[in-house]
Amino acid sequence: MAQTHWELYLTDVNRWMNQMEEMINEHSPSDQANILHRNISILRKEIGENGNQDGSVITQLMDELYQGYEDFRSKGEPKERKEKSLCHEFASIVHGKGKEQVEKGTCSVDLTRDFHVTIEGKDASSVLVAHLSFGELDNKGNALNLSEVTVLETEVFPFSKALLQQELTVSAIHNHWIYTDPTILYIHVQSVEPPINFAKKMAKAFSALKSFPVSSG
Repeated sequence: MAQTHWELYLTDVNRWMNQMEEMINEHSPSDQANILHRNISILRKEIGENGNQDGSVITQLMDELYQGYEDFRSKGEPKERKEKSLCHEFASIVHGKGKEQVEKGTCSVDLTRDFHVTIEGKDASSVLVAHLSFGELDNKGNALNLSEVTVLETEVFPFSKALLQQELTVSAIHNHWIYTDPTILYIHVQSVEPPINFAKKMAKAFSALKSFPVSSG
């Protein structure tokens, strides 16, 4: 039986919380770490008790938890590590894992769409990409940000609209393959701005999709 949009949303939130717990556990135990773990418990309780399928409270708790983690991490890490945390923060916003090339100053995040597709009757789940990346920062903190996302035909309009509302440039909408079931297309997005701004905009636009992209790692 297919999962509803709400069930898929809760699956993504739980996956995000699991990743957050792993990151907290990488640090030495402290009172602040205990507080973060308690906040995760509060979020899990809210998910269990939320029968109205209202994501606003859950989103607020996630934002507060993420900000608390960022404060916790910035106080406990040496300067060298904080300077290299941009890729990690970029990836965390879209609930993925960043791949950083320090020498080039670049970062990429590979996500995937979680639905079934075939090409000529054969499983083709490997083509369901949701890729984000940014290049080297200039002296104003801006970078070239790029993304390519696989979408269902019925998602093209709402997702494109959401991207444009975030003032992002939709540079291409096209197919890569033929004889797919269901029909899938690829939307390319670009901007020049701080990478964190781009990640936040993409995360908001993802809400227009029928299911959130998930980490492929």
